[in-house]
Amino acid sequence: MQGVDLSHVICSPTAVGAIKSYSPDLIVHPILREEEIPYSIKPTLSSLLARLHVLVLGPGLGWEDYMIRFAKLALNIAKDQARRTVDSVCTSCGDD
Repeated sequence: MQGVDLSHVICSPTAVGAIKSYSPDLIVHPILREEEIPYSIKPTLSSLLARLHVLVLGPGLGWEDYMIRFAKLALNIAKDQARRTVDSVCTSCGDD
């Protein structure tokens, strides 16, 4: 990740190993658990997103229902944090 000073990756606990092996400099937050409801992590997610200047969703988001719910929650939180502008980028795998 060139040109990035600090990157936070918010993911499921099962993805931590692969992400950390890619780059040990990434700050990984394994808070997206399948059994969690989005509302239960909203305070934690809001706190993390408040520090960001850019929000990137995917690649690697997957098609699991719970990950889609968390992605929607993240976008809604970013939009609601009206005191500043957060740029967002969403990627797609192109699968049907």
